[in-house]
Order: sequence, then C-alpha cells, then structure tokens
Amino acid sequence: MTGPRRNGGEATPWWFTLIIVLAILPMFVSLAVAGRSPRGSELYFLSWLFPVYSLLSGFCAWMCYTDRRALAWILVCLMILSDLGMYALL
Repeated sequence: MTGPRRNGGEATPWWFTLIIVLAILPMFVSLAVAGRSPRGSELYFLSWLFPVYSLLSGFCAWMCYTDRRALAWILVCLMILSDLGMYALL
C-alpha cells in the first residue's frame, strides 16, 4: 500500500507505512481498558479518545510524507510518545 502521489511525485514508501501501522497498533490496548473501566471516569474518556487520535495522526503522517517528511516523522514520534504515555497511565 503506497501513499498518495502529488504532482507526479513519489508515493509514501512501504517501510514508512509499516512504521505508522506499528505505531498505531497499541491503540487496541486502550480499547480493552475502556471496556473494563467505569463509565464517566477520566480513564474511560481517554481510552476512547486515544484510538481516534492514533488513527488520525497515522493518517495525517501517511498523507503528508510525500510533501513534508519532517512533519510526518514528528507525527510518528508524537504517536510513539503518546503510546508510552498511555502505557504509563494504564
């Protein structure tokens, strides 16, 4: 699966897509936590918000790799840092 091509440029490479997918995978842990936490708690809210953030950040990093590689890498680093933060929270 390659990313979008703009102005005849190159597509997002497969290895970067793989890095994004690996950075997104920990969101499934937060969904399991959301099922166990009581409704109305902060942990419940963050556990449902985290997958949305992960998916949107991964999609934005995948889309912007062709034009703004530095921004794509920053988004991936932020996703990894937020994964670590969620593990610390859980």
